[in-house]
Amino acid sequence: MSKSYTMLAFLVMLSYSVSSQVWPKVFTDPLYNSYGLKVTETYDHGIVLLSELFTGTGGNYPCRMIKTDINGNELWRRDYAGDGCISWWSDLIATSDSGFLLASNNCHDTSSDNRKAVYIKLNACGQTEWCKSIQFSKPDRYWSRVIEVDGGFVGMLSGDYSSGNNPYFTLIKLDFQGTVIWMSDFDNPEINSETYAYTIGLNDGRLLATGAGHLDSVSWVSSKPFRFFVNADGQMEDFIFLHPDQDTILGGDTRAVQLSDDKIVSMGSSHIQTGPEFFESFSSLRIGYPGDVNPDVHLYQGGNLSSWFNGISLVSDSVLALSGFTLESPTLFWKHWVCLADTAGTMLQQREILPHYEGAQLTIASTHDQKVLVTGSCGAENPWGIPASQTILLKLNSFLMEDSLSLYSGPYDFACGDAVVPYDTISTDNCEVVTAAKQPVDISAISVLHVYPNPVTDLLVAALPEFIASRGGSGGFSIYNRNYNYKGNSLLQVVDIHGRIIEEQRLASGQQTAVFNAAAWDRGLYLVRLIYRGATAASAKVLR
Repeated sequence: MSKSYTMLAFLVMLSYSVSSQVWPKVFTDPLYNSYGLKVTETYDHGIVLLSELFTGTGGNYPCRMIKTDINGNELWRRDYAGDGCISWWSDLIATSDSGFLLASNNCHDTSSDNRKAVYIKLNACGQTEWCKSIQFSKPDRYWSRVIEVDGGFVGMLSGDYSSGNNPYFTLIKLDFQGTVIWMSDFDNPEINSETYAYTIGLNDGRLLATGAGHLDSVSWVSSKPFRFFVNADGQMEDFIFLHPDQDTILGGDTRAVQLSDDKIVSMGSSHIQTGPEFFESFSSLRIGYPGDVNPDVHLYQGGNLSSWFNGISLVSDSVLALSGFTLESPTLFWKHWVCLADTAGTMLQQREILPHYEGAQLTIASTHDQKVLVTGSCGAENPWGIPASQTILLKLNSFLMEDSLSLYSGPYDFACGDAVVPYDTISTDNCEVVTAAKQPVDISAISVLHVYPNPVTDLLVAALPEFIASRGGSGGFSIYNRNYNYKGNSLLQVVDIHGRIIEEQRLASGQQTAVFNAAAWDRGLYLVRLIYRGATAASAKVLR
């Protein structure tokens, strides 16, 4: 079957399947398969999308950035690759200076085991302004993402799934010139096989990271959604599990947005237990304020099918655009769909796009005129002879999803002009390699217990901390964990100045305070210490 016939057949099928799309565009390549990874609106109301190319050379996946006008007509494209590197590219954002920032999720020299994250800053015409390659001493980082925040950019990478139970999560703060300000690793040793999904900037200047982890097993149905917060210095301020006391609500969150009223809408999947050994999987939204441990849960398409939201964008103050997928028979294929919901969780519209190959997920973004952009791929190479995958770009009317072309008579790419090469390949070989960075402000590994009265004559009350903190690090990274579930594995001891244990209590889950009768103690100085798994996690001095 010829490529022209294949594309014609695809467009006919696309028009039949989603007749209400504003328009579909297909970006083909004579040599490579490709699929769209990211799409966003640009400074001139045009569109830029990131497409990954499959070269068939054992993991070398260069990327292609395509800039279009408001109606999807291609203006220029850039290919990015590094000679001698195996590379994967995973994120592209439009920046506040009308340029772009491109992120590589893993790039390592084929002759060594050195791991890097690559960030390329581009101007409005796709030309390189700076390129930074961050060198790590630890193993692989995966799924590099990047966001713009106050004062620069934050890159995020999940790392080292080969370690089994405890992958870590790395955040990198860069200023607008690409200087690395800080790098921090985050890992909660109390969670098994956690997955750190995404980070957003909050209205109060902090970062919020989403994810899921297994509390007591490695079964996917045992995972609990979690989130944690990071301040401007790269320090973790909180780590909370969502629905901690509701054993029937499991699952995980992937992405999130914050509304103008400060509420967080996080989306992903929820596994609802409906029997002793049976769980139903639904796409889900969780809506609540940042610190809510029990946000409202809204369930959508799923049930006995695997269903997951994987994209979210704010169309307006009250409307969300969502992309998701549902596993159906045959098991190799997924149904992909785009829907609209209001910010209270009510589903407004839902439209199936196309059945896709499992790896070709849709990603979405919204535009200034409240339309929805969608990118992904059509088809995939496989033993059944389905046409090779190519990048697609769709534009939908966000409310009624009716046909209507955007009318825009302004100039496109007026900053670029005729001097810009419309097609170019840019290498990462000349990137500045960063091997060290300023670390966040030091965080004490020992928390302070609150005890009263002090001095004490008879009864001493110890107010147990909400969490215990631990800090460590290696290879130039800081690790800071907060454990809220420590009490079931902890002791509270009273020790005299000679190191002798005077009294000891074993704590229980949910306990808030502990009381000691100090009337029989000798006069002097005592240390009250919280012992978690054999180590002192918090302490306080008290005088009798």
